[in-house]
Amino acid sequence: MASLIIFLGVYISTPIAALYGLIASLLATLLSQVFGQSTELVYVGLFGFNAILTAIVFSGTEKENGFWVLIGATITIFVTIFLVHFNLLKYVGGIFTFPFVAGTWIRLWLKSKFSLFKLKPNYF
Repeated sequence: MASLIIFLGVYISTPIAALYGLIASLLATLLSQVFGQSTELVYVGLFGFNAILTAIVFSGTEKENGFWVLIGATITIFVTIFLVHFNLLKYVGGIFTFPFVAGTWIRLWLKSKFSLFKLKPNYF
C-alpha cells in the first residue's frame, strides 16, 4: 500500500519520473533474481528502492533520458548486488542510499565522458 501511495504521489508531481521509477523497479527485480539474490531481500525492496531514486533523478522528456535512466538504474542495481553478495553493507553503514549515490556518481561520470564525443551541430 505504501508503494502505491508513493507511486501516485510521484505520478501526480511528475508522471514521466513515476513511469521511469516503475521500470527501474521491474528491472531491479529481474536483475536481482537473475543474479541469485534472496527473494526476501527483493520483496522488501532492497534492490528496487535505490534504482527508483536513480530513475527519478535522471528522468526527463528528452529522447536520451531513457538511455541514461537505464544506465544509471542498472549501475545502481549492480552496486547493491555487489554490496549484498560480498556482505559489505556493514562497512558502508547499511544499505540506505549508498548504492543510489554511487550509481549516480558513476552515471554522471560516464555521461561526462560520452558528451565529450557528442557532435554539436554547427549552424554557422
